[in-house]
Amino acid sequence: MSELKLRKIPFEFDGVDFLWHPKQPAVSALMNQISFISPGFEKYIFRATKEAESLIEEPVVLKEAIEFRLQEGQHAKCHRAHIAALVKRYPGLQKTMDDVVALYDELYEEQDIKFHLAFSGNLEATFTPFFKVIIDHRESLFGEGDSRVASLLLWHFCEEIEHRSAAMDIYQSVYGDQLYRMSIIPKVISFNKHLGEMILEGFKEHVPNLPEECFTGERFPGVPKREMFSMIGKLISAQMPWYNHDAQPLPEWANTWFEHYEKGEDMTNFYGVKPAPAAELAVSPAA
Repeated sequence: MSELKLRKIPFEFDGVDFLWHPKQPAVSALMNQISFISPGFEKYIFRATKEAESLIEEPVVLKEAIEFRLQEGQHAKCHRAHIAALVKRYPGLQKTMDDVVALYDELYEEQDIKFHLAFSGNLEATFTPFFKVIIDHRESLFGEGDSRVASLLLWHFCEEIEHRSAAMDIYQSVYGDQLYRMSIIPKVISFNKHLGEMILEGFKEHVPNLPEECFTGERFPGVPKREMFSMIGKLISAQMPWYNHDAQPLPEWANTWFEHYEKGEDMTNFYGVKPAPAAELAVSPAA
């Protein structure tokens, strides 16, 4: 079971650009996809977990479920702030955000609580191997990017590592039907494929003059191919009934993040390149 902590970090994103990492357009686009997915997905998880709490009989799992739900709610809030700043610059992106939330809302209305908990467990199970690669290669992926977005993402990913087993613990406690859980994996894959394509189309439609590299460039620069193949294998293994989510290799740097947070440091610009103050940006260079 995970010991979870609610961390409220006052991220600010005024003036943030879509290409928050200008040297890595494909990384910018991929991570912006995650930002747009997060409010809809976190709302979906929040609703499902809240509904499931009355079905959980084990006190330790109920405690974990409540803490997990609150963490996810905080993730949604902070990603919404990032999206709001992008919408201010590119108003059409509001439709993309609305479409994402609507898609998750439709899924919630169409399916029952067993499906929702299985869906959440299946998807959350993939996050440890996926986010470990990102955290381990944070320098090549985020090092020269806007520290506001890089810090948002790394906070989120570290907390996903922290509550890595929560969604599966909840499903196992309430239902424990592994055959059913695995039977919906194709639906999880098709839903997320459609979702990702929809968001990218929204970016193309509503953000002018995006370089083609946003959509065709290297999304994991600096990550060795063997490590990517290993990650894919772990994504598959994570769906297996015998997979132990608490016994997987974790990114050591996540502990570094937690240690700095506990010291009371400013985590809003913890990693990446801190943007120049607005007043400084407003001053024209001398002739």
